[in-house]
Amino acid sequence: MKRTALLLLVALVALPASAATTILSTDFESLAVGAATATSLDGVTTGGAWTLPTTPTDLNVNNYDTAVPGNRGLIVWEDAVTKRTTHELVSVTLTTAADFSAQEQTWSLDTLQQGAATSQIKNTIYEFRGNDGAVVAQFRWRSNSGLFQYGDGIGGWTDIGNVTTPAVASTTWDPTLLSTLSVTFSGTDVDVTFGTLTTPTTIAALNSTTNIESFHLTIQNTGTASKTNLGGHIDNLTASVVPEPATMSLLALGGMAMLRRKKK
Repeated sequence: MKRTALLLLVALVALPASAATTILSTDFESLAVGAATATSLDGVTTGGAWTLPTTPTDLNVNNYDTAVPGNRGLIVWEDAVTKRTTHELVSVTLTTAADFSAQEQTWSLDTLQQGAATSQIKNTIYEFRGNDGAVVAQFRWRSNSGLFQYGDGIGGWTDIGNVTTPAVASTTWDPTLLSTLSVTFSGTDVDVTFGTLTTPTTIAALNSTTNIESFHLTIQNTGTASKTNLGGHIDNLTASVVPEPATMSLLALGGMAMLRRKKK
């Protein structure tokens, strides 16, 4: 019995090294080519549900495939974006909000910003919100300058670095141009990498909530003129969790206590 308890302790304490659990996954491969809906997007997602806004009415949602199998992805854009506006394009909500106060939680997606207005400022914003709707972390990609930034939750932005991945001025799907955005939540720390910025930048969570529930893709026009076809490409969206070592140690101790009680 002692040997069994010891093996249980060792196994549980060692678990975090390889115990990542996927809680959300979608790669859009089973979508038919053409316009996508929230219902059809839900059909290719495990662990979450998609939402498309009812306004603006000129929102376009298309999924594309190249001649190479396995390269299907999602493009969302607006035909006309008036000056100085922010619009949410698409979001996905976890079936169950994940508590990252006792576990590490990572969201990852391949992404590319698109827009036909190449000479003016246009931004893609990536937001992660808690189950209370509050923004826990937000990031902005400015395609006119290549800057990648994080937000302070009230409209201020701080540069993380310059990303060389280009924006594209068409709605043609090209998966070879996609860059990976990875955001990891651990306690109140948020680690982010994007594109060529492969060294994680650590920032503080914007909110006290410890339950991440949803991801939101938003576009922002901060210029003085209206723009056309602003949006983003996304693919291979996943969220996963890994229990913290302290949590696993508690589970191990609990398992040992149960074995000791059974022995008595």
